[in-house]
Amino acid sequence: MSTKHNRPALTITELAVVGIMLVVLTAVVLPGVAAVSRRDAGATCLSNLGQLGQASLMYASDDPRSLIVPMHRMDVSSEHSLGFPASSPVLTAALASVFGGRTPITPTPVFGGDVTVLMEAELWGTPTRPLNPYVAGNRSRGGDWLEVFHCPADIGYPEGIASWHPDFQPAPPEAAGIPCFDFLGNSYRANTCGVFWRVGSIVRGSFSVGPKGHTPAQILNPARVVLYSDPLFYATTRLAAFGIEFEPFPGWHGEMMADNVVYCDGSARLTALDELYEFDEEELADMDYCQDFDPPSFLRRGPTWQMDCYPAPGALTKTYSFVKHRSIFPMDLISNMTGWPFTGFTQNESPFQ
Repeated sequence: MSTKHNRPALTITELAVVGIMLVVLTAVVLPGVAAVSRRDAGATCLSNLGQLGQASLMYASDDPRSLIVPMHRMDVSSEHSLGFPASSPVLTAALASVFGGRTPITPTPVFGGDVTVLMEAELWGTPTRPLNPYVAGNRSRGGDWLEVFHCPADIGYPEGIASWHPDFQPAPPEAAGIPCFDFLGNSYRANTCGVFWRVGSIVRGSFSVGPKGHTPAQILNPARVVLYSDPLFYATTRLAAFGIEFEPFPGWHGEMMADNVVYCDGSARLTALDELYEFDEEELADMDYCQDFDPPSFLRRGPTWQMDCYPAPGALTKTYSFVKHRSIFPMDLISNMTGWPFTGFTQNESPFQ
């Protein structure tokens, strides 16, 4: 014969204690889980960037001009701006990202409409991006090899981009919050430090002092010179160099004003913006720096990184022969300037004839 024991129910006080304990445990555990997730994403991102750095060095060994940053067909096409709104930063963002990646899957919202030109696979898509074969042939993921261009922490540009200086917006404010992998096809961007020459709203040529347009042999400080990075790192270094005020914010990996970077030697590390180096007049004179430009135009450096390839002179990476008036052709503008980075600059011929 069994005996039935009556168990007393939990009191309201005991239930409250249990609830409080659950809340406390959740508060303790969830940040730890989030931190682990961020670390995993950061490690994957660094691995991606390291592979892109090594792939670029392999590309340079095959390229007839030995360029470390692959040149995309639309980089040098006189029709590369067709379909983009005038004065839109979409084109600038695109040209910094199409060295590799996939065909974008999300139109870029700008000026009340959507820019879909980047989704034209035959012009900007996966098959056209020159670094892709060097990644696809050295990946163990099979069909997922394009993930090397995808930072798992990619959440796009912050909402605050709308308040940045109108002349220094790295992407349209309307695109804030859209992963770069979705609207550009690549989470990462190339270091394009230099000057875009313009006549009105039409780009006629691009002059670079960063790795773009240069060979690995010309880069004497490869462990310091930024090759590719999470895009917020490039954007904030440019803003800070020109003294443009903006509200500090965490990068994709949760660190304040820091993001992942791969350097021209193929090494990758989390890199903080930190305090920018300021050149004095004597240093600029010793470098034979061109006096027609403020130093931030070409010289942007932190304690462990730099955007410029000094002492290598600059490289002209885009020129267009359809300019009707020779007096405004970029070659004429550059040839009239003296000092670094213009003296002895490199002119890269288009590989697409």
